[in-house]
Amino acid sequence: MDIANLNFESGWKIIKEEAIEKIEKYLENDNIEKNENLFSAKEYTRLYTVVYNMCAKKNPFCYSKEVYRKYGESLSIYAVDKIKPLLKDKSEIKKTKFLIDAWFKYSFYTNWMNKFLRYLDRYYVEYNSSLCLSAYTKNIFKMTLFNDLRGCIQNIIYEIYDNLRKDEKEEEKKLFCDLVLLYKELDKESNEKMYEHDIEKKVLENIDSYYKKEGENWISKLNFDDYIILIENSIEKEFQKNKSLNLNEETCEKVTNIIVRILIYEKLDFLLSNKKNIFDLLKNNNLRCLRRTYILFSYCTEAIEGLKRFIGEYVKTEGNNLKEKYVDMSKNINTNTSTSETTSNITNNLIKDQIDRDNLVTNEKDSETISIMKKIADIVEIFNYTNNKENFFEYYRIYLANRLINNIYISLNIEKKFIESLYYLCGSQYTSKLGGMIQDIMNNNMLNNKFWDYIDRKYTTNKNELNSNYVKNFFSVKILNKGYWPPLEKTSMKLYDNFSKFIESFEEYYKSENKNRKLEWVYELSEVILEYPFNDTLYYLYCNVVNAQILLLFNKYKYINYDIVKNELQLDLKTFTNNMFSCLFYFKIIQSTDDIVDWISSSFYINKNFSYIRNKVYIKKAAASLSKEHEQTKEDRTMAIEAAIVRVMKIHKKLFYDQIFDYVKKSLPTFSPTNQVIEKKIDLLVEREYIQKEENSQVYVYIP
Repeated sequence: MDIANLNFESGWKIIKEEAIEKIEKYLENDNIEKNENLFSAKEYTRLYTVVYNMCAKKNPFCYSKEVYRKYGESLSIYAVDKIKPLLKDKSEIKKTKFLIDAWFKYSFYTNWMNKFLRYLDRYYVEYNSSLCLSAYTKNIFKMTLFNDLRGCIQNIIYEIYDNLRKDEKEEEKKLFCDLVLLYKELDKESNEKMYEHDIEKKVLENIDSYYKKEGENWISKLNFDDYIILIENSIEKEFQKNKSLNLNEETCEKVTNIIVRILIYEKLDFLLSNKKNIFDLLKNNNLRCLRRTYILFSYCTEAIEGLKRFIGEYVKTEGNNLKEKYVDMSKNINTNTSTSETTSNITNNLIKDQIDRDNLVTNEKDSETISIMKKIADIVEIFNYTNNKENFFEYYRIYLANRLINNIYISLNIEKKFIESLYYLCGSQYTSKLGGMIQDIMNNNMLNNKFWDYIDRKYTTNKNELNSNYVKNFFSVKILNKGYWPPLEKTSMKLYDNFSKFIESFEEYYKSENKNRKLEWVYELSEVILEYPFNDTLYYLYCNVVNAQILLLFNKYKYINYDIVKNELQLDLKTFTNNMFSCLFYFKIIQSTDDIVDWISSSFYINKNFSYIRNKVYIKKAAASLSKEHEQTKEDRTMAIEAAIVRVMKIHKKLFYDQIFDYVKKSLPTFSPTNQVIEKKIDLLVEREYIQKEENSQVYVYIP
């Protein structure tokens, strides 16, 4: 027969005889191979050509509409006449199994026919806004077979899902998975959402019913720890089960939310009624259960707020207990200090005996060093658990600077050992500056020796000028590399000759050795010892250059005020106030002419009734200079946090709310932002449409 010029009847006859009847005959067999090559390439080409010749011509010889309609009729007849009668007089479970087999055969049928009729999809469907062949054939299956059994399938789904919790039978599990796949296939190219209405709805009903019943038993019989563990295990168990049943991720999340709602939110009053549960976890350092509790409670705002409140109360209670403990210790220390003067004479006698005990001293020093090294190991171990290591290093750098500048460190070797321990944990990123500070102090002895040699060489011919012995007794310098040390306050002031001559000599020497370096003098961190004979007692006033110059004004003036200080020393009011405050109010070396002190207008004079329990008076406070005016400004890390969130979401595509916090903190090794900061950045990125939150869930999705 000439297939180039076919009318509808002759063309459809070829399709029916060579394609439809052959497929239907094959489907009568019990064993159907899904990938069976039922048609050869030659047969396929012939059938496709027949369809093409029937549909590619212009009206009235274009039969696309007739072929489309006739194909639907053939499928309906096959379903109604050959499949539907076999469903009668069967139980619900057998009907469901038979429907799955029928769908398998029906899919085989339509897959082949849709290949032959593909030309309809390319032109007829597009131009006439009809259903594509895939949707068209699925619609016929639903109307002829599926809709009649839909109520039966819903009952089977609920029953099987409930049975799988008690006894997981492979046959039932396979049937459930096949039903899920059937629903997913029928939902494609459709807006009916049958999966949600039939499968998901029944699964959620079953979950709700089961955990409402079990939840009452669990909370009445189990303690808090076991109850939280059981919730976590239930969520994990249901998640794995639903995944194995091919349920959607959205369904798995809804199941989790229902479990949390029933077992936590609805039982929240009972869970939070006894704060002792949370206190015991904190007291016993039960981090695993605390982590479980935090993750599960984070699903509900009220739950996490209650947990925060309990933790806050615990910290406050423990803090008050520690405060009382150390207040008592402080009182004991003060009591012991009051006896120090009594034991002073005894100590002096013991010192004479101690000189001859070199070996014993050595052993004691070794013991003390071992004790200190043990403390260092303990501190490093605690440090390893801190989150914000950057802040620790900033504060440690300030305290180390105080010790090194004021010579109150135990040993440079011990300081180096501690820094080395930190280096092994964190690398040179944090410790390079600390090592530089130690090196500066070690270099200063050599630097001062070179300076004294320079003085000897320069003034060797003129004995009336400076000499090294004279300079050694009165002047030494600490050179601090600006890149290593914390920011230091620099005060501008006019120096007396007895100070300036030493400084000028050193600057002259330093420039000769280091032509490209600039010196900046930090007077408030210096140390000057003034001898102050008063009432048959010689006092030594340990102060800085600023204190010393102001106090030396009393050799020239009986009364001084800010105007005199300003003219003589060119100091600003703030520096004058800061440096003389302790002299006036604490040590009472000076007094004011006014009862209420006004630092601008009041006059000051030497206190004639001055006395102090020791002859060494430490006026200067270097620690304040280092930390008071130079609190570290936190970097604006907004961009780094936002970039980390976007990077994490781009990699994982979809994450739970709590998972975002964990991944972001891991991706920021140099600092650890708080959860509140990350939370704000997540909200900002949602507003700017980098990520979006799924409705009724704690899941965030990356927007490409």
